[in-house]
Amino acid sequence: MSLQGKTVVVIGGSSGIGLTTAKALVDAGAHVIISSRSEERLEEAKNAIGGEVEAYSLDVTREEDLKRFAKRTGHEIVKFEKREDSMRFLIKKSK
Repeated sequence: MSLQGKTVVVIGGSSGIGLTTAKALVDAGAHVIISSRSEERLEEAKNAIGGEVEAYSLDVTREEDLKRFAKRTGHEIVKFEKREDSMRFLIKKSK
């Protein structure tokens, strides 16, 4: 499957499953945006992935961080719910 010309956001893309997913997406031709709380780990991940990848520091538990991330990447927050034990958010591509 080719993802040429597509942009994919991977939250938690600096390690583990997120990093592996980001690598596979780049190999499939996607432009990948990864995020993580650690700028140092993001830089390491970006170098490990290679290809067309952007990296942004992001704490998904902070609504302001999500809004800033969405704006910088051409997306918008459609929904954000934070509860005592969980949270949900939906990001979509801006028009």
